[in-house]
Amino acid sequence: MRGEPRILVTGASGFAGRHLMRALVEAFPGYASWCHGGPRSRDLPPLDVTDANAADAAIAAARPDMIVHLAGQADVAAAGADPEAAMRTNAGGTHTMIEAALKHAPSALFLAISSSEVYGDSLAGGMPTPETRPLLPASAYARSKAAAEDAVRAGVARGLHALIARPFNHTGPGQSPAFVAPAFAGQIAAIEAGRQGPVMKVGWLDDVRDFSDVRDIVRGYALMLAKGRTLAPGTAINLASGRGRTVRELLDILKGFSQAEFAVEGDPKRQRASRLPAMVGDPALAGRLLGWSGAIALETTLGDVLAEARARSAAP
Repeated sequence: MRGEPRILVTGASGFAGRHLMRALVEAFPGYASWCHGGPRSRDLPPLDVTDANAADAAIAAARPDMIVHLAGQADVAAAGADPEAAMRTNAGGTHTMIEAALKHAPSALFLAISSSEVYGDSLAGGMPTPETRPLLPASAYARSKAAAEDAVRAGVARGLHALIARPFNHTGPGQSPAFVAPAFAGQIAAIEAGRQGPVMKVGWLDDVRDFSDVRDIVRGYALMLAKGRTLAPGTAINLASGRGRTVRELLDILKGFSQAEFAVEGDPKRQRASRLPAMVGDPALAGRLLGWSGAIALETTLGDVLAEARARSAAP
């Protein structure tokens, strides 16, 4: 590899992607990135990862030493509303990027970002789930990500040095209000600003999730790149805190930061049926192979999310 690695990132302009671009500066001070947006980037046009010709052109132009495939459909509800589109984007897009990498950068390290959702019914019981548990996807989104992992393993069988990251739930500044923490924070900011009455609308509060800060998660991605050549091709690694928290706990933390009193009221529109009431990851392998663990307290994360929501609410 050249002294200054060339890193191609798909999804660099998304929520986790924007944080990842900053993490790469810390991990690879001399790197050059090829992506659509981000610091130290040599911009490519927006890349449709389902377009084989566009993927071929992007990888041929970048000649990357490393590829991070982060682009995809990340909204579970949206995937459920259009399963074919989710499968086309998540599984089909991964297959397209794998094929382009094998053709134009066969020696590159390929990091595919999957999801804890692939464990599905293996998560039953709320105990920390290790990477050895079977993949039993229970939703359209999860099936699309499990199929994407199949594409990665097929690429490994053909000689690509590919790895799989399985992040559990993560949040932080910049996340869409379609997700729970920024949705709560946005309502609190609106209540404080007098733009919403003193009633918080919520979905299910008793589901248990393993929440991490997105900045910790992308640091894990950067470590997987840095240590990737020491890891066996096809290795999958959980990135998780190992601690389950109810959604109610998130709300209570945010409520403690609020400058206004408000009631909490269930909203049927926000109460999506869930087959996975508890999702907790075992981070032991990440600790052993990467030296990774979460460093940012959930209270800090949620405080930052609320600060961003307040700034947005105060904007003219």
